[in-house]
Amino acid sequence: MNRALPPSAGERCWARIGVDGDRSCPELAELVHCRNCPAHSEGGRALLDRPAPAGYADEWAARLADLPEPEPTAARTLLVFRVASEWFGLPAALAGEVLEPRPVRRVPHRSGPAFRGLVNAGGTLLPCCDPAALLEIPGAVGRAGGTRLLVVTLLGSPWVLLADEIAGLQTVPESSVRPTPSTVALASRSVTSGLFDRDGLHVSLLDEHRLAARLTEAVG
Repeated sequence: MNRALPPSAGERCWARIGVDGDRSCPELAELVHCRNCPAHSEGGRALLDRPAPAGYADEWAARLADLPEPEPTAARTLLVFRVASEWFGLPAALAGEVLEPRPVRRVPHRSGPAFRGLVNAGGTLLPCCDPAALLEIPGAVGRAGGTRLLVVTLLGSPWVLLADEIAGLQTVPESSVRPTPSTVALASRSVTSGLFDRDGLHVSLLDEHRLAARLTEAVG
């Protein structure tokens, strides 16, 4: 049934004679609580529908205008590539061109599984290494891949790395990079500085100094 609003509805009757007051309101016997009363509902609507005080909109506009700009999320851009069954990421600033397949000239008494020999890159002979052998990636021995020739510059020196697939540049938030777990093979862990996921794959971040040291050792 429709109930007429008590005369005191506009005066917050629930705070005087209702559950927040002395509970003398005769309607409580049937309604049990003020929130079941039309007077309480009408009071709520009146509170929400009341006009904003003078200057309210301008005050909030000024407050919102003074909010500091959110700091950009730290991220790094990496070149992601695959060697045998493993994926690696290298800072994009260190990566150069990807060469078309070409002969690798073996160096007598120096070439081997890790150091393959020299590659002609724009008229310059560059040392060419296979990360699969260098990092002892399981199941990589005798693979038919390694047809991508990736030119990188490590500590100012150019190298050519054999890769099986180039995925391209990826922007990786710093928050998504985690430490390299101990379950990663020891040889791979020795040249990586972290790990992140890309489309369900684990990508190891290569450390420039550690990788350069391993490559120099392989050539030496």
